Amino acid sequence: MSNDKRLDGLIAVLNGYGSVAVAFSGGADSSLVAYAAYAALGEDSQAVHVSSQTVPKRDSEDAEKLAREIGIRAITLNVDILDDLSFSGNPPDRCGICKAVLMKEVIEHARSSGIAEIADGAVIDDLSDYRPGHRVADKLGIKHPLIETGLRKKDVMELLNGLGLSSAGKAPSPCLASRIPYRQTITSLKLKKIDQMENIVRGNGFRTVRVRLHETTSGEMIAVLEVDDVMRALEMWDELNEMDPEVRLLLDPKGYRMGSMNEVLTAP
Repeated sequence: MSNDKRLDGLIAVLNGYGSVAVAFSGGADSSLVAYAAYAALGEDSQAVHVSSQTVPKRDSEDAEKLAREIGIRAITLNVDILDDLSFSGNPPDRCGICKAVLMKEVIEHARSSGIAEIADGAVIDDLSDYRPGHRVADKLGIKHPLIETGLRKKDVMELLNGLGLSSAGKAPSPCLASRIPYRQTITSLKLKKIDQMENIVRGNGFRTVRVRLHETTSGEMIAVLEVDDVMRALEMWDELNEMDPEVRLLLDPKGYRMGSMNEVLTAP
């Protein structure tokens, strides 16, 4: 038993699964689930990380390190998500398509390994945003132990801080495809440029960074930069503007905000 009823509740929920494969991104939410899964089930738990072109390289590296930190067995599945044309065409339900492709890989792995359940890191807060991937996960029978326990993002961060896990201070890092406007084709080149530019900006001391990459009808690439410190970005704009000579860089004066690409949609 821990000193926190929230963590005890989460461990109890996961213990009830019997065995579990945690869909493990290496982010805060899934790392708490992985920690509780290992505490509850030990060797009957796995952290399954799915690597694809849409996953920032540093996230895959972080996932591997975190699994070692927790002690849970780590599995990495490599998937060519761009091979699915319904995904690369980038419709508004792109996240649902991606979730279906990636989770089916996790499901197949779990079945072949004799694992009873699959869990993700969805939290209560996710229910208020446009999340087609969450609906797909429900249809596939994926468990949401953080939601079952009634945990929100703030609970996750408080628990991680108490546990001393390195993921406590990690900023959210959605897949790279979320930086490309709906209905503009997702390509390997675009994803690489986004990943490289975001890494450069973070290397200059920004914690939260999004590079929203737009392609004009003439084929020009325009990157709109969202950061957590707009004034600092302005102060070093000349340096940032030289990141990629093939991309025209603009700064969003509103700064970073979650789900800004969804502002053009009316969620069903």
